[in-house]
Amino acid sequence: MRGPKKNVDAEPVKSSQVRENKKTTNTSPIPVRKQTPKWLTDKPDTFDIPLSNDDHIFALQFLEDAMLSFPVTINREYAARALEEATRRWSTETDRFKKWNPDNYWEKIHDLCGAFKGMTSTGRLVKAIVEGEYTDPMSVVKLSRKALYESFCL
Repeated sequence: MRGPKKNVDAEPVKSSQVRENKKTTNTSPIPVRKQTPKWLTDKPDTFDIPLSNDDHIFALQFLEDAMLSFPVTINREYAARALEEATRRWSTETDRFKKWNPDNYWEKIHDLCGAFKGMTSTGRLVKAIVEGEYTDPMSVVKLSRKALYESFCL
């Protein structure tokens, strides 16, 4: 039997050279897992302030129901309140007179709830939120109507 030819002229490889080669060849980045955003688990600063408007109370009930689509690891009550507050601020910011706009407000509440619940199963937006794609509730509220609709349908 013939085996591989030995290279008698080659120098022995030092263990430090092997470690250096391993360091330089393994350059693939380690994936960083995003954490669940704090607004899904921590009490909002304004949580203890009572809602002053029947619309806001009713919208909060809608959002709390939609939060049932989220895993139990989040605090659904805190998350619903954070989204309601962000929606209220957003509806004021988007109004040309900078006043609270109930039409914009309710349209967004309905779109958010639909996006979370989904047409036949939980909307894909829920997974993205829980995985940390949206670091604050306003970033969810500012999503376009089209993006929310796609979460509802897909």
